[in-house]
Amino acid sequence: MKKALLLTIGLFVSLINLHAQDSTPEETPEYIETKDKRDNAYHFYKKQILIAEPSLLSIFGSFNNSGKKNYILNADVRSPIGIGGRWFTLGSRKKYWMSYFEVLPDIKIRIFRDDQKWGDTSMPVRTPSLRVGASYFGAPKSWWHHSERPDKHYVGLTVYHHSNGQDGAELINDSVNLYNGNFGEQVVLRFFYGGIFQGVSNELKQFSDLENKSAKIRQARQTAIERNHLWYWRAGFEFHAWEKWGTSETFKKYNIYGRHRVQLKGGFISSPRYTESIYNGEKWVPVPDRTNIKKELWRVILNVEYITDLKYNSGLNVTQLEKQRFFDPTKRLNIDLTGYLRCPGVSTMAFFARASYIGSDNYNIYFQNSYGEIRLGIAFASFYYPRN
Repeated sequence: MKKALLLTIGLFVSLINLHAQDSTPEETPEYIETKDKRDNAYHFYKKQILIAEPSLLSIFGSFNNSGKKNYILNADVRSPIGIGGRWFTLGSRKKYWMSYFEVLPDIKIRIFRDDQKWGDTSMPVRTPSLRVGASYFGAPKSWWHHSERPDKHYVGLTVYHHSNGQDGAELINDSVNLYNGNFGEQVVLRFFYGGIFQGVSNELKQFSDLENKSAKIRQARQTAIERNHLWYWRAGFEFHAWEKWGTSETFKKYNIYGRHRVQLKGGFISSPRYTESIYNGEKWVPVPDRTNIKKELWRVILNVEYITDLKYNSGLNVTQLEKQRFFDPTKRLNIDLTGYLRCPGVSTMAFFARASYIGSDNYNIYFQNSYGEIRLGIAFASFYYPRN
């Protein structure tokens, strides 16, 4: 009887252990591939959020050579709503396609200084430029695998509507109505192809350097131990339709608005790895959960746009238009170089400085204006910065 009882207990314990072993996920090829697929899709989602164009705010911080008074406020408000993650894939574990969707309210706001020469007044904000649309980003596994290749690629499509909400005539006495002229584009299409490259350069410091006792006055300090960098780029083509989906018949008649645009973008992000340490009275000791933390320090972005319409005219008065040669950039080229320095201790704000040449101002009906500009101010975006 005792042997039977012991045998029963042993069999029961064996069944419990067998069930416990079965409940623990073993790293089978199927398990590894499924987990890798989910991690890769999440990495794709996070990288697209990271490289999104920041919002810009300049208060008395725009200086141009157009002859007009500088703006009181010049703001580009972009607040992308990202939809993506681990489950946004199609296909098998070995071959699949990743997707990321972005809804993008993009509003350009300017408060003008009263300037009788140009007819500029704002009460308090005049003609905000509203661009509302959505973007799709996609990539197969072979273009993006987060661990097997440092260079990653993707394709995408953006569709948006552009208007200023005004109802004034587009022309007044044969001149473009810069005060309250109606401006609207029903649908604009943008196709693009882009890539990202992430790398690591030289090591900066070792943990042994933390034993320096000369900085006892500080309770904690951070030491950069490694320099990380991320390059990214995008090439695209933007098509502004006429006819039912397009812009004004007036603009079409005189060919004064660029409908075909080649766009290029390049960016660089510097994000060193840091270790945070606390002085214990004798030496600097690394904090366990603050070791090897990567934070964005600064980034630089270059944007280039060129109007490629074969028939393209310029001039505020439609009776005195000048035909623009294809390789004359004065009215066809928009280019800006912007530097961002992340504010210490903040994950969403940075100081920025921008130098640009604007051949065709994309602020509503001001597309005939051309000028150089310097902008200073504050930028807002999801910069790379751990929150713990």
